[in-house]
Formats: sequence, structure tokens, C-alpha cells
Amino acid sequence: MNRITITRADARMIAEEIVKLQREMTQPQLVPAKEAAKILGISVAHLRHIKDRLPYIKKGEANQARLLFDATQLRQAFANI
Repeated sequence: MNRITITRADARMIAEEIVKLQREMTQPQLVPAKEAAKILGISVAHLRHIKDRLPYIKKGEANQARLLFDATQLRQAFANI
């Protein structure tokens, strides 16, 4: 069996990459309404109509707020409507 030796710098680089991947997996991927509607194959108007049953956040002030949807959970939530 061959033995592989890595340097401290290599180990640090690997650890940093693992942390980066973990962050990407735990942070939601937020997409605007137009892209969310495209993912689900529905119109933006229909998406806005059912938005309260989907994972989203509002970004901005009241009437001008943008709706951002969690792309990773969108399909699953839509299937359960």
C-alpha cells in the first residue's frame, strides 16, 4: 500500500475547501420570483398567488420589496401544495 504525505499547507487548503462546501450546503440559494417561476414551470403571477405556501423572504421596503425564494426547497414545497 502506498503512503501519501501531505504538508500542513495542503491540509489547511483541504480544510478550507471543506468549510466552504459546508457553508454552501447550509445556506439557502435565493432566487428572484422570475427564476423561481421558471424552476417550477409556472407563471410569475401564479407564483405570487401561492407564495405564502413556499419558502421565501422579502428583501426591501413594503411595496417595493423583492421576493426571494429558496431554490433548494422550492420544488419540494411546491409538490406538497
